[in-house]
Amino acid sequence: MIFLLGGNAFADARSEYLINMLQNGGSYRVRVQAANTLGKIRCHDSVPALVRALDDDHELVVISAATALGQIADTSVIPRVSAALKSSSNKAAKSQLQATLRVLKALSGEGAEEDAQAARPEFLIHVDAMGNSSEVQRDDLTDMLRNVVIKRLRREPGVIIQEPGMTAKNVTRKLKKEKLRGYILSGSILKMEHSGDQLIVKISLNVFSNPGYNLLIMPSAQGAVPVIAGPMTRKTEQAAQMKALRAVAEALIGNVFKTLHTLED
Repeated sequence: MIFLLGGNAFADARSEYLINMLQNGGSYRVRVQAANTLGKIRCHDSVPALVRALDDDHELVVISAATALGQIADTSVIPRVSAALKSSSNKAAKSQLQATLRVLKALSGEGAEEDAQAARPEFLIHVDAMGNSSEVQRDDLTDMLRNVVIKRLRREPGVIIQEPGMTAKNVTRKLKKEKLRGYILSGSILKMEHSGDQLIVKISLNVFSNPGYNLLIMPSAQGAVPVIAGPMTRKTEQAAQMKALRAVAEALIGNVFKTLHTLED
């Protein structure tokens, strides 16, 4: 006899198998692979098991579980990820937990503005024009990207956002007086498309010297967030787009500042 297993049933069986391997796998390699795969397929049913895996004895399992939780993007786990970060003593695991926490907080709209305010001002950032070369041509998308970028910059320690209308002379004076490093940041949405139950977004940023407009770096990043199946209303579509833009901008701008910290004055 031949038995045919439906697509959803197969997916459920695969998820159950991976969750079991994550929880009961005797080798850390098995648990790492299970966590990695659960993250890639964005299995929401695996969230409780992944949260428990944050307490695993092997740091690679913790790293893989934290990465998967960031990919699944369930913001309800923020307290558990925060607790794991506080209790972790492994440098690599702490780094991934911090990255996951940043992504989840960005998705939830949570800020860390107190950290930004406490840091000594180091950067003066002028947010310039944003573009959209994706297939989704809507006027509000560039404004959406700009707002996402500005919100993220406000949470970056040591950043001052340049006030509108400042001349190059005023910028130079402010940089010298307050011992700041000046940069101009513009960006563009390169991709925004649905693929199955995911919305995929790709963003590029251009970072220039300020003043001077000498191009320094052109980083880009891509990410995806789960979306509801079937037709979406304009409101739910915009919410998904904002969520995806926040997630990608969070990681991308974090990497930008890692690079800027290494650049010479």
